Amino acid sequence: MQVCFNEKHTIEGCVIQDYLLEQSRITFQGPGERNYHVMYQLVAQGQTNKQMQENFCLRPPEFYRYLNTIEDISVDINLESRKFNELTMALTVLQIPQSDIDCIFKVLSSILWLGNIEFMDIDGERCEFSKTDEEIIVILSKMMGLSTNELKMVLLLRQINVRGNITEIPLKLHEISNCPKLAIIGIHPSCKNTPDILYQVEIWTTWWTVKDINMTFLQILLRKTIGFS
Repeated sequence: MQVCFNEKHTIEGCVIQDYLLEQSRITFQGPGERNYHVMYQLVAQGQTNKQMQENFCLRPPEFYRYLNTIEDISVDINLESRKFNELTMALTVLQIPQSDIDCIFKVLSSILWLGNIEFMDIDGERCEFSKTDEEIIVILSKMMGLSTNELKMVLLLRQINVRGNITEIPLKLHEISNCPKLAIIGIHPSCKNTPDILYQVEIWTTWWTVKDINMTFLQILLRKTIGFS
């Protein structure tokens, strides 16, 4: 956070600057490490708030692979739920619209669900979904606002553009394993089937949130500058 001072050396405002987030933390955590705190706060809230659980298709923390990559981590549901309430209150105070807040939580929930997809190898040439995966696809398509067919295409195919001719090629199992499983193409179509797709969505979501917060700070500063409280 960059704190701004006036000519009298008193705090006049501040600006939040986004920075390089740790890309691997979402899909893998080292010994003694956790995923990002907001992930645990979100799923904990789903355990104490039935409406949240339904709106964002939330499950207990132990259900998600991305929250248990090394070992089962004990999650204090009540503590994390309180922290989630503090987070949402802070976003509200910063005048982030509720629709934007809901979109952020949908993105986070989608990331966690995608970590549970298991791809089946078909003759070493392509992949398919398991029966359990099909259920996850339905949930994800609902949260992302995509059809199930669109989502499947993004997850199973890659595109090659040769002189304007686009060819779709099935992804092999080792190619998918090297590509974090995320397909929120509604946010940024160019993220499709890139090795750092999780990172791209993380950056877009962070930039979007930081932009809204900075706009609020700017409005407060302008009101002070022109003499309104």
